[in-house]
Amino acid sequence: MTTKTGPWLALGLDPGEVVNWNHQVRDGLVDKCLDQVHRAGGLCVAAHPHAPYPSGDFMFPFPGFDVVEVWNGLWTSDRPWNADHEAALAEWGRSPAPRGRRRR
Repeated sequence: MTTKTGPWLALGLDPGEVVNWNHQVRDGLVDKCLDQVHRAGGLCVAAHPHAPYPSGDFMFPFPGFDVVEVWNGLWTSDRPWNADHEAALAEWGRSPAPRGRRRR
């Protein structure tokens, strides 16, 4: 889903299950969406957190997400969808596993 403050993926949902994509950091709805995916047994992925285009920069806090995408496409490229992998990898390394959830 592409939200107003960054894209993320909801993986492992049943066909037809819908997660609200119309949220942003300040409205506090992302936690409800993450909980919905987790209750369904799915995974939440912070997608290309440093993509340099409108709504590409991931602004949500990482706790609550199960996975952070740290490599999307070529390692170096002038294409905007090949995000800043070095920054994503460094940030992922600094983020602790969410409390109460085990890593898969």
